[in-house]
Parts: sequence; structure tokens; C-alpha cells
Amino acid sequence: MRRQLALTAPLLAAGLLVLLIPGWHASLHAQDTHRAMYVSVVDKDGKPVEGLTPRDFTVREDGVAREVLHVEPATTPFTLALLVDTSQAAGPYMQDIRPAVEGFIKTMADGQNEIALIGLGDRPTILQDYTTSQAQLEKAAQKLFASPQSGAYFLDALSNVSTGLKKRNPQRAAVLAIITEGPDFSTPQPDYVIDGLQASHASLNVLVMGPPARNILNEAVRSRNEVIGRGTRETGGRVDHILTGTALRLTLGHMSDDLTHQYLVTYAHPESLIPPKAFTVSVKRPGLTARGTPVPQEGRP
Repeated sequence: MRRQLALTAPLLAAGLLVLLIPGWHASLHAQDTHRAMYVSVVDKDGKPVEGLTPRDFTVREDGVAREVLHVEPATTPFTLALLVDTSQAAGPYMQDIRPAVEGFIKTMADGQNEIALIGLGDRPTILQDYTTSQAQLEKAAQKLFASPQSGAYFLDALSNVSTGLKKRNPQRAAVLAIITEGPDFSTPQPDYVIDGLQASHASLNVLVMGPPARNILNEAVRSRNEVIGRGTRETGGRVDHILTGTALRLTLGHMSDDLTHQYLVTYAHPESLIPPKAFTVSVKRPGLTARGTPVPQEGRP
């Protein structure tokens, strides 16, 4: 009997230890792992801000703040889909579109970034598939002409591009669309397009040319506007509106600066079976705006 009590005492002590630390076993399954975001930070003039540190950023998942562990310049090459309106509505802007797109290509085609050029008029048309060749992309840009008596198919093209990007599974992806306020004849519903865009892990960036078309309010245009608003906001992209084609080159320059001066922000994420639905990033310094695109887990550097 005494021997049995002697053997039981250590077991009771061990049991007491477990009771005193009830979260010990659970903590083995809730250890922090790392996640990352590509983050653009601009000042009130829209210019990229450099030199920020982990103390400058706040990252939240579903409203819960996460510890920012590391911040560095993003150097992973882009896979970039460049969508350009070639419908009849783009005709008055085409003499500005071609040189502006060529200038953008010269900035972004550095021999590492893969870029595709897609026209939106009449039907989505691949003018140049993904390539790192600046020469091929510039040659394709010379094919940018407005198609007479045609409308744009922005949502159709965006849906197709998102599907293609998901299959390519790049570590860092973006879509840049140059469109007009003209009619759109796409058929996909906004939720379907946005779901596909999010699955591609690409940021959506849109440049809209021309005055608002108040007399064109069909369902396709309303769907397009919803995708632009939600898509840019929910993927960490941006939307710019310009009234004249002469402002296109400058605005594209701001967009290329934005894309090429991003941060890679790494933060702690508690291990969980349920992935977060919403990501937000902000900067503590006043006057600065931050936008973030989560890095896919399978492609995390």
C-alpha cells in the first residue's frame, strides 16, 4: 500500500502541473507562424515613401492586430497583366495611350518582370502573352488601336486574366487596367470577378480616362464600377481618374513608382485552421497611406 502511494504521488504532481497551466497543451497547436504582405506607402502627393521600419506599420487580420516582425524593400519580380481599352470610346485617347504604355513598359520591363498586354475592345485579345522582353512588349504596344463600333469587355478580360494568373501561381502579381468611361458589354457578375481576382493573389490597379458617363448606366457599367471600387480596395490596389489623355503618362508614372517601391512586411500569425477573411495595413505616421496585398502562403519568400 505504501509503495502504491509512493508511485501515485509523482503522477498527482504531474496532474497538478497540467491543471495549473491549462493552456500549455493548446499552445503547442497555436504557435505563431509568419505571413507577409506587399505594401505600397505613399504620401499626400502620391509619392512612394521609403525608409519605414516595423514600428511604423500596423497589420490587422479580421480586426486583430498582429506583431510586425520585419520590413524590407520588395524585390520579388512581378507577373503583371496590362489591360488596355481598345473600344471605340478609347479612340480620342489612343494617340496618348500608345506612348504612355510604351513608357510604362520601359520602366517595368527590366528583364525579370513578366508582363502581358491585353486589349479590351470588341473582345479580350492577347496582344502579347507574358514575357520579360521589352522589345516584344513595345512591338505589341504599337498594335493598340481603337476598334470602331465596339464596346469594352473589361470584366470578361479581368476574369480570364485572374484565372490565368491562378494557374501560373506567381509569388507577386498585379493587374493594371487602362479603361474609359464608355460602355461595357461584359457578362460576369461582380462577386464572381472579385472572387477570381482574390484567388489569383493579384492587386487590381485601374486608371479611368474621361469625364463620368452619366448617361451610360446599364447593368454592365454598374457591375464594372462595383468591381473597380471593391476590387482595388480589397486587393491592395488603387484607382485613379483622369479627364484628359495628356495626363496619362504622368499618372502611369505614379503607378509604376508605386509598384516598384513596395515593402515586404512580415508579421506573426497564430496558427489556425480558419484563414482570416480581411487584411488591413496602415502606417502610424500622419499623412501617409498604405495598401497591402497578402503574399500567398505557398509563394511566401
